[in-house]
Amino acid sequence: MEVSMTFIALGLGLIGGFLMAAKFIDHIIMLLYYARYRHESAYRELYGSMDSELYFELMKGHAGAPKSYDKYLLLNQNKGTVSFKIFRETYSDIATILIKVYGVGLLFSAIFYHYWIFLLMPFVFAHVVFALHRRLIKHYDRHFYLMMMHTSILLAD
Repeated sequence: MEVSMTFIALGLGLIGGFLMAAKFIDHIIMLLYYARYRHESAYRELYGSMDSELYFELMKGHAGAPKSYDKYLLLNQNKGTVSFKIFRETYSDIATILIKVYGVGLLFSAIFYHYWIFLLMPFVFAHVVFALHRRLIKHYDRHFYLMMMHTSILLAD
């Protein structure tokens, strides 16, 4: 009986970990990258570095993005006053969603009281695999996640 419960816990942890990591790993990485910018002074420094043409070129492919660099700079300047508020709301929303989803997802470890480690080990392993996949194979680096957040701030209504 113990061996079968161990395998059930391992299987559920692996399946649940891969399913959740596939959907939420980008959000987790984004929260980790932006944790140091939660204070306004650090965020303002980050936002000031977004005036470069590199970020404009990266943003051009998104729907609703400005077509010229001058319009981009104007939009960046206009959003500057409310950008920290939008950033904090977006950051808090992502964190809240992750806490709720993972809180429910990890309740399964309470069901497998004596086998919780066999549930959490493959769960964490799946997340590490997806994070490495994003970084090493898809080459999603800090700039990619920075652009994701900046685009959502600039294009927010």
